[in-house]
Amino acid sequence: MGKQGDVTSASVRGSADSRLYESGILSLNSSRPFQETGVLMVSGEEDRSSSGGRTEPISILLKRQDVGLSAAKANRTLLAKGILEERTRPSEKEPGKLRTYKALTDEGLRYGINKPQQLINETSPRYYEDTFAELVSKYLIEG
Repeated sequence: MGKQGDVTSASVRGSADSRLYESGILSLNSSRPFQETGVLMVSGEEDRSSSGGRTEPISILLKRQDVGLSAAKANRTLLAKGILEERTRPSEKEPGKLRTYKALTDEGLRYGINKPQQLINETSPRYYEDTFAELVSKYLIEG
C-alpha cells in the first residue's frame, strides 16, 4: 500500500475481506475505497451479505410486510431487546462532540448486516429479507 487510505486489489486479496472483494460485494472502483477512518466502502444498488441474502433498511421491510410499526418504534424495541445497540463516533462538523448511531449487536447479526457508510465513520443496520419475518415475530410483535 502507498500512503494512508490507499488500497489496491493486491492489498485486499489475501485479507479477511478477499472473498467479499472476489464476489463483487466490495468495490475498488474508487481511488479511496477506505477512508482515513478505515471505513470500508461497499458499492452496488442491491446489498447482499457474504451469504448472498438480500438486505434492506428496516423501514422498507416494515412497510413491505405490513407490520404496522414505524422504523423509530421498531428500533427502540430492538434496542431494548439487545438486537441493536447505540454506538458513538466523533462529530465531523463539531470537534469534541460525539454523535450516536445504531448498529446490530452480535445477536442481531443473525438478522442483518451493519452496512458501512461511505462518507462518515459509522454503519447502518440492514436486514435480511429472508429472516425479517422471524425477527418481527420474535422481537417486535407482542403475542
